Amino acid sequence: MKLREVRAKKLMTAKELADRSGVSEVLIYKLEKGAWLPSLPTVRKLSDALGLTSPEEVEEFRKAIDKAAKRGS
Repeated sequence: MKLREVRAKKLMTAKELADRSGVSEVLIYKLEKGAWLPSLPTVRKLSDALGLTSPEEVEEFRKAIDKAAKRGS
């Protein structure tokens, strides 16, 4: 599921997600547009703010996790 869809399901605006996570609203919009890939700590902040038990549920987060895993191998 895309980040924008997860936010919509939780009735949360990008500003609310930014406020809850400490990640700028601009970066959230860039992430949703595919123009930015977050670090793993940022994925955790956003996941916690969204109340997700598994960050992999969000397509954009899964891409960031996969990229980090490839760098680590």
